[in-house]
Order: sequence, then C-alpha cells, then structure tokens
Amino acid sequence: MKVHLILLLLLSALIGCRTPKPIAPIAPVVSEQKAPLPEQPVSTIVLPISVDISSYYKLADEQVDYKFDGGEQQCSGVSYSYHFERDPMNLTINDSTVDINVSGKYRLKLNYCPECASIFSDEPHCIIPRLYFSCGYDEPMRRMKLQYHSQFNLTSDYGIRTTTKLTQLKALDPCEVSFIEYDITDELVKEVRKELVKLATDIDKQTAAISFKKEASDLWNQAVTAIEIPGYGFVQLQPTSLQLTKPTIRNNILNTSLVMEAKPMFFSNKPEEHTNPLPPLKLTESVPNDTLKLTADLHLRYDSLSVIMNRYISGTKLVIKKREIILDSVLIAGANNQQLIFKVGFSGDQKGVLYITGKPEFNALLQQIELTEVDFDIETKSTLLKTAEWLFSDRILEEISKNSKQDLKPQLDLLLSELNKSLYIEKEGFVITGKMTDLLVDQVYPETEQLIVRVSSKGKLSLSNIKN
Repeated sequence: MKVHLILLLLLSALIGCRTPKPIAPIAPVVSEQKAPLPEQPVSTIVLPISVDISSYYKLADEQVDYKFDGGEQQCSGVSYSYHFERDPMNLTINDSTVDINVSGKYRLKLNYCPECASIFSDEPHCIIPRLYFSCGYDEPMRRMKLQYHSQFNLTSDYGIRTTTKLTQLKALDPCEVSFIEYDITDELVKEVRKELVKLATDIDKQTAAISFKKEASDLWNQAVTAIEIPGYGFVQLQPTSLQLTKPTIRNNILNTSLVMEAKPMFFSNKPEEHTNPLPPLKLTESVPNDTLKLTADLHLRYDSLSVIMNRYISGTKLVIKKREIILDSVLIAGANNQQLIFKVGFSGDQKGVLYITGKPEFNALLQQIELTEVDFDIETKSTLLKTAEWLFSDRILEEISKNSKQDLKPQLDLLLSELNKSLYIEKEGFVITGKMTDLLVDQVYPETEQLIVRVSSKGKLSLSNIKN
C-alpha cells in the first residue's frame, strides 16, 4: 500500500513539473495586396546656376592683339600706313544681350602722287614731288570708337551660343587731307574693321565653352542613382524630365536654372538602378519659389521595421493572472486587408508564438503613427482558448499597442539634419549648396512585404562658380 502511494505521489509530481507544450497557432494567410496609393505628385528640383562670364570675355579679349599696323602703298594716288591701338573691352550687359564698348586710337602717315611714269627706269615712279601728310604724330593720337553687340541663345546641347557683331566703328577725330579733298578715315576704318572682326569671332569661340551639359548630366545621373542616407536607407529621385530657363545676365553674372521633374522614392534596401539618357533640352519660362519641392514614397520593408520595433518591445515582461511571460521578439509577418500581421515570440511560464493584427493609423497634424484595432488573429484565438486561455488577455494587446505609438517628428528632424549635411558639394570650381526646411509624413499604406510612407519636403538648392 505504501509503495502504491509513493508511486502515485511521484507520478503526480512528474505531471506537475511537465513543461507546458509551446503555443503554436497556424500562421495567418498573407494576402497579395497593393496600397491604394493616389498617384504620386510630380516633384520639382530646381538648380539655380550662376556663372561669372567676364572671364570668358576677358580671355577672348586677350586672344586678339591690342596693337596692329597696316596700310597700302602704291605709286600714284594715295599711299598710307597706320598704327592702331585699342583698350580692353568694357561690357554693358542687359538680359540676354551684351554690348561691348571699346575705345581705340590711331595715327597714320599719308603721301600723295598725282602721276607716275616709267621714265629712265623699269619701275614706275612719281614724276612730281610727293605730298606728305600725317595724323597723330607730334600730337595726340586720333580717337576711334568701337562697339560690339553679342546676343545669347541656348543650344540644344545645354550650351550657350553667342552671335557677336561689330556694330559700330567710328573715328571721333577724322584725318582729313583738305588740299586734295581726301578723307583717309574711310579707308582706315575698312582696314581696321578686318582686324576687329576677328575679336567678334573669338568672343563667340570663347563663350561656346560655356556649357551646362555637365551640370545637367551630373544632376540627371545623380537622380537615377540610389543615394545612400547612412543609417536610414536609399533615395532614388526617378527623374521624368529636365528643363532649363532662359538665361539672363546682370553685372557680368549669367543666371539660369535647371528644373528637374521627378517622382522620388526612398528604400530601406538599395534598389535596382536603371540608367536613362539625358533628355533633350527644353525651355521653361518660370520656376517655383521653393527650388527643392519633393513628394517621395518611402518603401520600408517589414524586416527592417521589425528590427526597430524589437528595440522597444524585446525583453518586455508581463504578468498575466500571476504568471509571467517575456516578449522576446516581434516580427511583421505581412499584411492582410490593410492590417499588419505581427508574429510575437514569447517565453516564461509559457512559451510559443502569437499572431496579432493591427491597422496602422497616421495623424498628419501630430506626425504620429500608431496601431489601432489591435487583436489576436482568429487562429491564435482558437489555439489559446483550447490550450492556454489565461493568455487570451488584453494585457499583451495593450503592450503592443502602446509601444507602436511613435512620434515621428524627432526622427524626421534628425533625418532632415542628415540630408542638409549632404547638401554642400564643391567640385571643379563650382559649389552646390542647399537647405531643406521641411520634412513631413503625409500618409502610410501597408503592402504585402513593405510599408509605404509618403513624405513631402521643400527647400532651396543652388549652384555657383562665384567666389564669396
């Protein structure tokens, strides 16, 4: 009898110490679904460009001589030789035209023979003593006024084409030979003009070096390249078009703007890159006040979001009906009917897995996100009612709901700060600067494998070669 009693007590102890069977409900079916996203608005990125063009004109000015000599010698009639000097160019710029004023001065020597003949010689010579005359010798050199007109136009290859013409060449102090009623000035002007036309040609040659194709290509290539934001993910601008505003010039500074239209996206993992060729140049008349205005879709994969959630939930201890469980992990397993599915691993007095559903809601005014309608999945409910009804408690749901509520403003401010640090680039004499002033979440949309968060931002961006 005592033996039987001992065996019964031992059997009862073994039964009482048996480890509870882990909770393992059937995983819910994850449906294939797309977020009901409104069409993404087109974002605009404007890159104002300022180029000091005076250096191009200075280089053109230096390519053509400041002094030159010429003339024409003949036996009969008027023979002359001249010396011409010009000053550096003086630019007067207005919108897309440049007037170039140049002062010049000259001196010349002239001689006149009424008639030549070949007498006592094989070469003809003047049979009457020549008459000599000069201007600008032993007196101030005679003045001359020059003016060029340069018209700016854009080329289809993101460049500048100028058409420069010598529009005025006038002797302010004519050199007249009264005794033969001959004005040598007209002949002088014709000769000098030949040399000065070279300056117009060289101006057009030098300004042809002004090109925005590199800036346009850099901006375009940067837009199709995934840009890493350390600690956050990758931004891909996905450009759709590129335009250029008609250039204007003020105080030797040429101003224009590259205007890109894009539909940017943000990915937690590096996306595939698709190279698109730089589109042909298009012109636009105006640009928005905010030169950086973006609406972007952030594609946040659930595995990345799960890592963040575990920072807040993993290790949480809960006491339910005098029993303790520990929330070890929370994974976003997918979505179904606009609700997220969470796989919660736990241990303690009971261990296993729970599947919980919740609908993400976003408060645009407060910039806060939280889960609503948090509940056990139907298969999890059934399993708990059969095996561990004490776990069927609002305590777990409340903890998940509480930790899901996040104020996004601090994270957005930190991301904004990191973005602004990257908006200063010095390269090959040019400086790109910018500042984003806002970064706000507009809405969130759950999909099968990712959560799409639509954000908007605005700011300013500029490119310049002007040294401060």
